[in-house]
Amino acid sequence: MDIVILFERIFLLSLMGTIPALGILLLKGILKDRLSARLQYYIWLLLIIRLVLPFTFESPVSLFPYQPEKDMAVTGQTLTNTETVSPVYSTSTENGVISPVSPVSSGDNNQHTNIIGHISFSMESFAYLWLAGVLVIWGYIILVNTIFLLKLKKYKSCTQTEIIHTLAYCKTKLHIRNKVSIVYSKHIQSPMVWGIFHPRILLPERLLQTLTQEELSFILLHEIAHIKRNDLSLNLIGMIIQGIYWFNPVIWYSMYKMKQDCEISCDASVLRVLSEEDYKKYGLTILNIMKRINELHLVPGTAGFASKQNKRRIIMITQYKKTSAKWAVITLLCLTLLTGCASLTGSANSPDKELNTGTKNSASSDTTTPEAPTETQNNDTDPEDESITVINTVSFQKYFDLLGSTKETLIETLKEEPSKIDEGGLEFKENGIRIWFNSEYTAVSQIFTDRADIDFNGAKIGDKIDSFKVAFGEPVSDNNGDMHFKYDNGFISVNYDTKTEATFAVYLLSEDF
Repeated sequence: MDIVILFERIFLLSLMGTIPALGILLLKGILKDRLSARLQYYIWLLLIIRLVLPFTFESPVSLFPYQPEKDMAVTGQTLTNTETVSPVYSTSTENGVISPVSPVSSGDNNQHTNIIGHISFSMESFAYLWLAGVLVIWGYIILVNTIFLLKLKKYKSCTQTEIIHTLAYCKTKLHIRNKVSIVYSKHIQSPMVWGIFHPRILLPERLLQTLTQEELSFILLHEIAHIKRNDLSLNLIGMIIQGIYWFNPVIWYSMYKMKQDCEISCDASVLRVLSEEDYKKYGLTILNIMKRINELHLVPGTAGFASKQNKRRIIMITQYKKTSAKWAVITLLCLTLLTGCASLTGSANSPDKELNTGTKNSASSDTTTPEAPTETQNNDTDPEDESITVINTVSFQKYFDLLGSTKETLIETLKEEPSKIDEGGLEFKENGIRIWFNSEYTAVSQIFTDRADIDFNGAKIGDKIDSFKVAFGEPVSDNNGDMHFKYDNGFISVNYDTKTEATFAVYLLSEDF
């Protein structure tokens, strides 16, 4: 799959995932103790499902615009999506002809020029920047775990009968039959569990020598609960998601909060098999372990007994109780609905998904407005096929032939009522063009467009300027980002960014200036 298309899909999924992520954080903040620790952890699965599954649902109502077309340059044409473009020709005339100037926005001219100079990254550049970030994050995780695995092979396996019996007792208490081994080393800082397929509980050697039988059983119960609940697998998925969506701070923070909730939920799983008299002892064990550890640096992909949010864990332990199922049902329904709404995208036939970077269709809310007809369409073509074949097949010749036309002919040909703009020009929003007349206002002399789907003999707006050279030959002039080509009985003026050479607008001229 093309890297640009992949990035566009990831970016859209990122936007869709942001809404349920914020919804989860908001509901957790509002409901707080009304939700069980287990539910506060597992509701994050809704976010993971939304981010992992690349499915969307077409709907007339969409929370998100259609993805931008690949290879579309984020240059001056991007600015025209959100700002009204002022007339591109000055009022000063020479020999009865309006002189061209650079396109500017309705705001400050200097500000527009500065923006054009700085916004020069193409979508492909963003895509490769994203890929580099993913590879760096994943590479770091793989490197750290590889080094840790090599160290793990040197650690000692626990063979003490008393500890093995305690392990067996804890496995029975949590109803788990998986094979679990215990290793220890002086290099291990805190009790933790590592390994998805062959889990191992890691214990600090100096801590193992000072633990009481009861404290050891609490630690083992916690780590075995992680194994039973497959927390390491979810932790791995969370790290993969953080790598893919590293550019989205909301998702990054959500995965961090999910890991915190994992520890608290695991505590709740342990408390369910303990008596109420042991709740306080279990909390004290957490505090005692933290007192014996100077610094806590957990390896990515592990789940530990001690963590940095112990205050919240102790509060949960001391106030542990079963919560009402009513709030669980309400929360799940709200978040499921929110996640579903965030998965809606506009219909594929909606004109809002056309990729013209000019003003066409941007102010219209009518989802049935058809695209401008192409010059090559046959009269007996099925109208239902127009919305399918029109994309990327609009020939510039259709508009070039309008040079010299009168206003009446223009309206009749384009089948659209225009709106007036400065300098006596007209804007045809549905066709994505703006036109100006000669000094007598009798014939079209200039046509402006920044639509990305118009075919200029194989070149398109957003391509490099060299593609227009291939299409029309050597230019007759090239002046600071404004290259003119002779074509038929007129001229074609192509504006491009002098730094990136990406084109962002085209003028069709009856006379060269």
